[in-house]
This record gives sequence, C-alpha cells and structure tokens, in this order.
Amino acid sequence: MNTLRYYEFQIVAITINTLVGVQSLYLPAVVTRVAGTAAWLSVLLSGIVATVVLVLISRTASSLSGQSYISFAQEKLGAFAAIPVLALVGSELLILSMEVRIFGEIVSATLLPTTPLDVVIIAMILLLAYFSGHGPKTFARVNELLLIPMLVLTIGIELLLSSHATLSRLKPFLGYGPGAALAGAAQAASAFAGTGIALYFMSFSNQPDRMPATALVVGVLTAAVYAGFTMTCLISIGPSLTIQSSWPTLVSTTLIRLPAVFLEKVDSAFTAGWLFAVFTTAGNIMYVITRSLGELGGLRDSRILVVALIPWTFLLAALPRNAEAGISIITLATLAELALAVLLSLYLLSQRKTTKGGAKPERKTQKMSAS
Repeated sequence: MNTLRYYEFQIVAITINTLVGVQSLYLPAVVTRVAGTAAWLSVLLSGIVATVVLVLISRTASSLSGQSYISFAQEKLGAFAAIPVLALVGSELLILSMEVRIFGEIVSATLLPTTPLDVVIIAMILLLAYFSGHGPKTFARVNELLLIPMLVLTIGIELLLSSHATLSRLKPFLGYGPGAALAGAAQAASAFAGTGIALYFMSFSNQPDRMPATALVVGVLTAAVYAGFTMTCLISIGPSLTIQSSWPTLVSTTLIRLPAVFLEKVDSAFTAGWLFAVFTTAGNIMYVITRSLGELGGLRDSRILVVALIPWTFLLAALPRNAEAGISIITLATLAELALAVLLSLYLLSQRKTTKGGAKPERKTQKMSAS
C-alpha cells in the first residue's frame, strides 16, 4: 500500500493531458460555425470560465488536507453523498464515451478506412482499461512523460503554420457579433471536458497551498492551446474551409512542408502526437471514474471496476448517430460537469469552513495500492 500523494508537476501534467484531447481536431470548426472569425475569442472566454472553475476546485481540494472530497462529502451527507458524486461521475462517463466515439470516427476516416468503427472503439477501450488499471505511480509517471512532448509538438505546429498566416482572415474582429461570440463560448465548453477530475487529484497534492496557482497555470495553458489551434486554422486555411472541414486542425497541418525525409509530412507527426493526447485524456477520466466509484462503494481495490466499465463505455460510445451527435453530447456533458463541480466545490468549501470553526477533524490520508 502506498500513500497517495501527487507532486505539483504531476497534477499539472494529469490535468492538462486530460483537458487537451480529441477536441483539438474539431473545436475550431464547431466554434467558427457559431462565432465566425471571433471563434478564437470565444475559446478564450470559455477558457476564462474554466480557469475560474479550476481555481474554485483547487481552493476546495486544498482545504481538505489530504482527505478525498468523496470521504468528506460522506461525512457531511452520509448516504446522500452518493447523489452528487454519481452525478459528477455520470457526466464524466458520458465525456469518456464520447471521446472514444469521436476518436474512433477520426481514426476510421483518416488512418484505418477499411477497419470497422466498432473494432477501433473496442480496441481503444481495452487499451484504456489496461492503462487505468495500473496504480497511481505508473499513472502519474505516464502523464509526466507525455506532457512536454505534447506541448512542444503543439507550439511547433502553430509556429510552423505562421508562415502561412494571413491576418486579414480574422476580420471582422467580432465575427458574427458579440452575441455570437458568447454563444461560441458555450459551444467551446467541450474543450474543457474533464475539468471535474481536478477535484479528485488536487485533494492529494503534497503542496496543497500551491493548488490555486497550479490551477491558474493549467487553465491558462489549456485555453492558450485551444485558442492557438483555433486562430491557426482561421489564419492559415481561412474561416470558410475551417467551417467546411470536419477536422480543420488536421487539415491545416497538411500545409507544412519541411526539408527532411521523415518529417516532410508534418501532419503524420501531428496525428501520432494527437493519438497520445486522446489516450491520456480518456485514460485519465476512466481512472478517476473507477477510483471514485470504488471509494464510494468502500472497495479496498477499485481496479476491478475497470472491467465492469468496459461494456458501459462501449454501449454509450455506440449511441450517437455520427461524430456531430457525439460532439453535441460531449458539450452538454461538459456543461453539466462544470456546473456540478462548482456546486459541489462551493458546498464542500462552506462545510469545511464550518468544521474549522468548531472542532478540528482528524486528518485523513487515503491509501491506494500501486502496481
């Protein structure tokens, strides 16, 4: 048994890797259809809201002194704690399933056109189950290793595309108008799917006082990544092609040519990096779902729930008619997740302050087996 504690960089890596996923390919198109050339501004506005939610979550989590938010909720609400926890987990399960479905749609359309969609989805779910079945040390280490390459690839792609930039394509500045820009911000919410998992991880930081600053860094970096992708698409391939493309970010990378044999087609390198990004996004969410359900049910080892989650993930992933329906579902699920995370954080924070005003509870440390 190992005491569950995460370093600050591990929490940054886990949270950013969760937030930056399959949305990076479709977000510019769905937001531009609503906000026009102000799509990048819509993404930033959505990022500001998500960052505020992250900071609120971090303040709540850091106040728990190593105790999980689930056990604290059980202390205050008893059996009724299952209601908000299951609601949050349910929204995360929908997000997980739609991530897998959209991933399958993209892989089938671009990399494996002759492979049945169900085969791609099942293979992805099995890989995710294997990953999330590992202990916290392995889980945190994988996220640490993948964060820097993902950020370097993202920044590199955006810099390389700057040579194809035409800034006049950003006119008019407010696109279809201020109202459309705000509507686009709501549409961009899916970029921050998985924000609620921070409530789980930040409770176990070895530097709880630094969590609000950490949340601010995570929110700013994630918003910058998505706003950068959106602006890059607008100024490189233009608003019209961005709207017409199902995966405009991937289309924009086809413009890049480098004088090297193995990197002459940069879109291939980007696709490989994107596969890892989606893997960590869905894997992290599955990890939190199983651990949350295990703690809620009082299981000593929650990894057995990974197996039980496989058929449910597949069934939900198979529900949407197409990728567009999946995007609509993940957007609604993200809005629900953000609302639930805010309400639960505010309640827990208020109860924590009330508790501190009276007798100070015994500090608890959650333990979890590591493979």
